[in-house]
Amino acid sequence: MTADDITFGHSKFEPHTSIHKKHIHKNAEEIMYMKGRSITGVDDPETVIKAGDTVWVSRATVHWFYYNAFDEPCEFIFIYTRKS
Repeated sequence: MTADDITFGHSKFEPHTSIHKKHIHKNAEEIMYMKGRSITGVDDPETVIKAGDTVWVSRATVHWFYYNAFDEPCEFIFIYTRKS
């Protein structure tokens, strides 16, 4: 079965890796629920996110998962409201 308007996934990034450059999802909103810590940004400011944090990204908003600068893996689940 395939959903037309929702994408759900899981990502895991090992310590001290750099990934997920600045980008937008023109037609999608995104929610990420974190396990671990990382540096991320939505629109302009960068911040450290930690386990239990939820990150909301509005449609067509620049965002990035800049760097896992910490000694433990960073994992998150994500949901897109539409295919991006």
